[in-house]
Amino acid sequence: MNEIIRKDAISILSKVITILKVKEEKDVTEIKALSNHTIHNASVFQDETSVSIAILIYSLSKIIERDEKQLDYGRIVSMLQDSKNYLERNLVGEFNRLVRKIFKIISNVDSKIKLYIE
Repeated sequence: MNEIIRKDAISILSKVITILKVKEEKDVTEIKALSNHTIHNASVFQDETSVSIAILIYSLSKIIERDEKQLDYGRIVSMLQDSKNYLERNLVGEFNRLVRKIFKIISNVDSKIKLYIE
């Protein structure tokens, strides 16, 4: 994995973890802004990691915006922390597997996730 992409992905995951650790009204605004940043990165880098993170952050922003009560913040934060740790150790395969698990959790909350992926 490209080192620039890996470091950016770690930075983005750190930011989303920080936002989600404390549930606040401004979460929607902050996640949306982060989502825009990740979508930009995905269009620039055009790699699997950037695209996955962009879709993940966008999906989270939509769920929080519509009905955040359905989202298990603690579980998502824990899984995001683990995924960040995998990237820090350059374990891309483990990162990808965990991101797929997060997508499954999100798709159980929001059936529109398949539309976001497309």
